[in-house]
Amino acid sequence: MSFANARIMTVEEARALVAPVLASFMAKADLEIALDHELMFADDYESSGVLALPEGAVVDGDLVLDHEEAVAGGRSYRGIIALGALTVTGDIVNLCCDGGPFLVTLGPLHVRHILKGGATMIAVGPVTALGTIYCSYNHGGFRAWGGVTAQAILIDDQLYEIAGHVEAVKLVLGEDDPAGYLVPELLWEEDDGSLIPMDDFGEEVTARIKAGEPVFRAEAPRHRRG
Repeated sequence: MSFANARIMTVEEARALVAPVLASFMAKADLEIALDHELMFADDYESSGVLALPEGAVVDGDLVLDHEEAVAGGRSYRGIIALGALTVTGDIVNLCCDGGPFLVTLGPLHVRHILKGGATMIAVGPVTALGTIYCSYNHGGFRAWGGVTAQAILIDDQLYEIAGHVEAVKLVLGEDDPAGYLVPELLWEEDDGSLIPMDDFGEEVTARIKAGEPVFRAEAPRHRRG
């Protein structure tokens, strides 16, 4: 991945930059947890800095949030802060369920799909996805405080918080009945006739999204708020 006009900032710079912004949305105790652990600012075993993307940054192709890809200009980074609007012409991808470099966007975010495992993602500005936002596994988290517009949002056993305007088909597994949302190919019928997500659900959903194949039924209800 290449980033025009980006720079590596120190952890101290990054903390001073994002702490006041996050404090507007989080309680003090939650803020400290987010800064120290979710954004890894207190990780004594991590010596890398934070990649700062300038206002109006454009990533041509995918933005990968996996540790092995977290290198810019020969230097590694533990996370990315977009200082203003960010456009990703491809997808935001995080294949590692256990973690990955964090992403904090302080302005509007435009992207095709978001396919996220264990990396932390915090969007202060509005998120617009042309396709699907899929957040899976119980590490990491997805916070969107400026609202979300997308074809679909699928939350699979992950911390999430969405404030403001929402327009998308929205399914939270464990809270909503998947039978009314998902295509039959993704469901398994139990002995009592109930339908549950198939084995290898996450891999199949990710593959379908990448291939442009349907994940949601055409008649799945669309969530609108704000």
